[in-house]
Amino acid sequence: MSVYSYMVTIFGIVFWVFRAVITIMYTSGIDVSIVPINSSIEIAVLFVTIPILIFVVKKMKYYWSRMLHGYLYFLFWNCNL
Repeated sequence: MSVYSYMVTIFGIVFWVFRAVITIMYTSGIDVSIVPINSSIEIAVLFVTIPILIFVVKKMKYYWSRMLHGYLYFLFWNCNL
């Protein structure tokens, strides 16, 4: 995992929050400069995006746990107790 992966994930989460706020403001009747084309499709896309972001974060968590396991194995296997 590179810094690019983290940046893309953070951008996805921030963009999702931005879209959620815009949709909530639009459906509540507050004037917004950015107007969704169709509020029902926007809500559906927001709910579809949630599992995708969860899978990406889980993949990153799995990668870091495997990497930590490898470092600890290397550290304790080479140490003379």
